Amino acid sequence: MTVRDAMSTTVRVCRPDTDLAAVAKLMWDHDCGFVPVVDPAGGIVEVITDHDICMASATRRSSPERISATQGHERFTRAPQVTASRARSRS
Repeated sequence: MTVRDAMSTTVRVCRPDTDLAAVAKLMWDHDCGFVPVVDPAGGIVEVITDHDICMASATRRSSPERISATQGHERFTRAPQVTASRARSRS
């Protein structure tokens, strides 16, 4: 068996303005724990996880319907050429 054999070929995605309740329903309906957030051209902006949804709802004291996918968590992405010590900092 290869990894390809276990992979899903249908990827469910959302847009940056999709609310977290809709993202959670997408995850529930398709039994997945993360969803890529894509821009209008289909490029991946980030991914959002079920953990992100729970933490955003709990820490913002707001319903998931009022939080968009890109507001769901802090993003700390770094380019591949950034040094490890720089990547660990949040600046």
